[in-house]
Amino acid sequence: MNIHKDNPMFQDYDLIRKIAQKLNPKFQIIEFVLVLLIIIITALKFLSSLYVNPILVMSIGLLSTLYFIMGFAIDDYLKENGMLVYLGKLSSWGLSFLVLGFLFTLNHFPNSTMMLNMGTLASILSLIFALFIKKEDEKISKFLQSIFIRNLLYGSIGVVLILQQHQIISF
Repeated sequence: MNIHKDNPMFQDYDLIRKIAQKLNPKFQIIEFVLVLLIIIITALKFLSSLYVNPILVMSIGLLSTLYFIMGFAIDDYLKENGMLVYLGKLSSWGLSFLVLGFLFTLNHFPNSTMMLNMGTLASILSLIFALFIKKEDEKISKFLQSIFIRNLLYGSIGVVLILQQHQIISF
């Protein structure tokens, strides 16, 4: 018996989960293209006089949305371990906040520090959890490795931006 069947909030959750399941096989390709685009556009923003800000905002927003949606994608091998499901959601949603914090920082929007702090904290927690979960088989090990690498990379950038905002590091 599904007690949430008529609740519109859970219908939206099911829709996002279905979108995430369709995007899941293409996730790494989409992520790679968006990150490469963001790197190129950021370099153009700082090294040329081209006005690329709208493209940068859209691409970072898309990357953040992709990470948020992927928090709803749960592979079959993860469903057995609640800690892995929690880790996937924490990591994806933390990366989403962190990437939005990057956007806010680059454009000097208000509340960038809050988003960077929340995203960096989620990344650090994801790193800690990923280190202490038992790697039962190859799929879980690969899942944990991808979470570890993403969170280490983005979390490091987040820490640098937080320190730079507080002018501990000066560029």
